[in-house]
Amino acid sequence: MQINRKLLQIFIHIVAWLLFISMPLLIFGKLEEGIIPIKAYYFLFRIFLFVSLFYLNYLVFIPRLLSKRKFILFAVSLIVSIAVIMTLNYLTINYSLANEAFNHTDNSRKIAGIGFVSVFLAAIGTSIKITQKWYNNEKQKNIINNEKLNSELSFLKSQVNPHFLFNTLNNIYSLANRKSEQTGNAIMKLSHLMRYMLYEAKKDRVDLQNEINYLTDYIELQKLRMPDKSKVVFNIEGNENDKEIEPMLLVPFLENAFKHGDIYSDDAKIDILLRIKETELLYKVENKIDEATINGKDKVKGIGLDNLNKRLKLYYPGKHEFSTEKKGNVFISILKIRFD
Repeated sequence: MQINRKLLQIFIHIVAWLLFISMPLLIFGKLEEGIIPIKAYYFLFRIFLFVSLFYLNYLVFIPRLLSKRKFILFAVSLIVSIAVIMTLNYLTINYSLANEAFNHTDNSRKIAGIGFVSVFLAAIGTSIKITQKWYNNEKQKNIINNEKLNSELSFLKSQVNPHFLFNTLNNIYSLANRKSEQTGNAIMKLSHLMRYMLYEAKKDRVDLQNEINYLTDYIELQKLRMPDKSKVVFNIEGNENDKEIEPMLLVPFLENAFKHGDIYSDDAKIDILLRIKETELLYKVENKIDEATINGKDKVKGIGLDNLNKRLKLYYPGKHEFSTEKKGNVFISILKIRFD
């Protein structure tokens, strides 16, 4: 399918250039009155200049400058390229005049015509590229929206884990029976989690600080069932302000760690690292595996991480690195995201 699409694009480009080359003949009926010179080598040289300008703009200037919002540099590059094209054509005309290939009249009109064609080709290339980008963005949005609609129910079910809720409620009930001062705080954290899952998760982006607060509350509630709460270490490095992220993107790591992790043995530990830089986020979770809870070597990853991988490909195409690794009885998950 991809090869056929490429061949179709090449065919369209070839047909378009053939139409462009034959345009003066179709309009004027003869080449002498057009902007294309009579002699074949002048003709081919001028076409080569036009083709070079078009693809230099189409393949270099637009994706590397215009798409990255370097508008001034894009405009300067395009103007300089057009000036070079016109200069080379001017020198070609003078050379041809010296060899009496053309009449000495209307040379300024020929140069003006060449300038017009150069600007026209640059405008056409820019329009095509912008239209393609718009179409691809709209197509990607439709894919994402369809994916959201198809997976919304299953996603919410996976996040609102009934075992987690039951365990948390049982732990809170136990705290209440002991008249513990932690009871109110635990209820408040559970309320924050539920509110975040039901409302914030519907947004396209949330503040990174809110996502971190969700992770912190989740960890604190999971600690209620652990004999030694120091087994979970959550380190945050960097400044999370003014950063946004896809909601509920980081919690599957924790769900997987607490579900499959060995949190009761003496040497058990869950290490969580969130390192935030200006242009990149690093998220790493290491946990000892409870082999008794794992049936098959691949099930340690869980459905949550598989779903996470699909979401990353949709929301951060070409801007993320996601990997999992099992070293002995330690499972390591690493996620890197580049910010826009």
